Amino acid sequence: MDPEDRILRAATFTPEDVDAATQKLSAPTRAIFRKLLQRNPAERYASALALQEDMTKVLQERGNYDGTKAAQEIRRALQRAGEALAADEDGAESAFSQDDITTEPAPA
Repeated sequence: MDPEDRILRAATFTPEDVDAATQKLSAPTRAIFRKLLQRNPAERYASALALQEDMTKVLQERGNYDGTKAAQEIRRALQRAGEALAADEDGAESAFSQDDITTEPAPA
């Protein structure tokens, strides 16, 4: 599946697709993803600051939760979402790989 097909499929996710892709996330994290993936722009976050506030609240509720753990959770979520996206046609082999996702800056 080429990148344009993946973008189109992601843009046409139904609420049920979003639920399936996020089912293994914690309820507060799942709520953030659901809000991020709403089709109607009025139902999404109004600003990056609003998203940051919700994410900060979730992290504070978790207590001992650092950047490494956050990056691991994001990688797992993206991997599962990619697998769900690719499952119908190409199988999980064509989905995002954890090795493709990084939070580190690109080398200079």
